[in-house]
Amino acid sequence: MRAVYPSAKTAFLRGQVDLLADTIKAQLVGAYTYDPAHVDTDDLTGLVGTAVIVSVTDVANGVALCADLIYADLTGADVTGIAFYRDGIPGTLLSFTDQRGDTTPLAVTPNGGDVTFTFDYLLKI
Repeated sequence: MRAVYPSAKTAFLRGQVDLLADTIKAQLVGAYTYDPAHVDTDDLTGLVGTAVIVSVTDVANGVALCADLIYADLTGADVTGIAFYRDGIPGTLLSFTDQRGDTTPLAVTPNGGDVTFTFDYLLKI
C-alpha cells in the first residue's frame, strides 16, 4: 500500500507543506499499521532506527520524486514500512508505504549494515 495521509492532503491544499522548502524525513517502522486518522509522528509505533532527511528532487504534475534513502548501520526490528513526514515537534505525517516500487512488500531484517531504499516516486496527489 502507498497512501497519502488525509490530513496531509488538506495541508498541501492549504499551502502548509512545501516539499521543496520544508525538511522532509523518512522513518522506518516495524510494528505499525497505517491509519488514515493518524496526523503526526506521535501516532507512529514500532520505530526502527533513526529518521533520515529526504532529498526531494522534483515536484511536478502531482508527483514528488526523491533521492535514494540510505540508513547507515541499521539495527533493530524488522522493517515493514516507511512513514514520510514534515519535520517538526511533532512532525506532520505526509505519506506511508509498505511496498517497493514494484509493489513487493517491504521486508528488511537489519543486520548492522547500510540499507538503501529506492523509490519511483515519494508521493502522488
